[in-house]
Amino acid sequence: MIRLITRASLLLLMLVIGLATLFSLYRILPLGQRCWLRKIWSRLLLSACGVALEIRPSSYRMSKTPMLVVMNHVSWLDIFVLNSVMPATFIAKSEIRQWPLVGWLLQGADTLFIERSSRHAVRHVNHRIIERLNRGEHVAFFPESTTSDGRGVLPFHSSLFAMAVVRARQDDGPRVAQPPAVQPAALRYFQANQPSLIPAYIGEQTFMESLLQILSARGLKARLQLLDPMLPPGPEITRQMLAQMAHLRIASAVGALDDSVFLASALEA
Repeated sequence: MIRLITRASLLLLMLVIGLATLFSLYRILPLGQRCWLRKIWSRLLLSACGVALEIRPSSYRMSKTPMLVVMNHVSWLDIFVLNSVMPATFIAKSEIRQWPLVGWLLQGADTLFIERSSRHAVRHVNHRIIERLNRGEHVAFFPESTTSDGRGVLPFHSSLFAMAVVRARQDDGPRVAQPPAVQPAALRYFQANQPSLIPAYIGEQTFMESLLQILSARGLKARLQLLDPMLPPGPEITRQMLAQMAHLRIASAVGALDDSVFLASALEA
């Protein structure tokens, strides 16, 4: 109980500081300083939640060239794990915006929200992705579109991979200066060096139930593995093929490669 109260107090303090920063300094800072703030704040938030961070390779250095970052999705913590290593503009489902405090914080910290069931919304977000890439920002999203328990990787949706293929230049909107490389990232959670389901935000679990479960746990660790970037593909590569290749790499790194899931990974149009 003492652990829970202490962590909850620290987390609330971090959220208050984060919101105060957003409403004061954040918007007037240049991109580099905003990214630095997101990185430091995210690391402090993980620490407040009692989650240690392991980065592989340990020698990883963030690229200054904007990339499209794709990662498997396990928990609401995932955004903060990646931001603590590689600050990026996140594409997140619109429901997250309604979460207390955390949703408001993400909305103010350059997150782009999307209603994935709407093709019009996807097209609009693709235009905004182009704008962010052209401004020199990394853009990150979860191709699974929902969370898993972390023991496997769900099929990938391919629509947001459009910005990484050569013919994704838009005639009716902004154009990407150069198709970005795709940076696959594999995320796993551990407890006492064993895979842990505690951070998984799945099923009928509410956000508050997930939060209390994480704050009460001992020895949680997030392991983020940055895989070799996939260079901008040639014109013969489709977004569906790119989604399949990214799925294969991430599933292999997670240790949950399933050929049937892989083959189905980019069927979404």
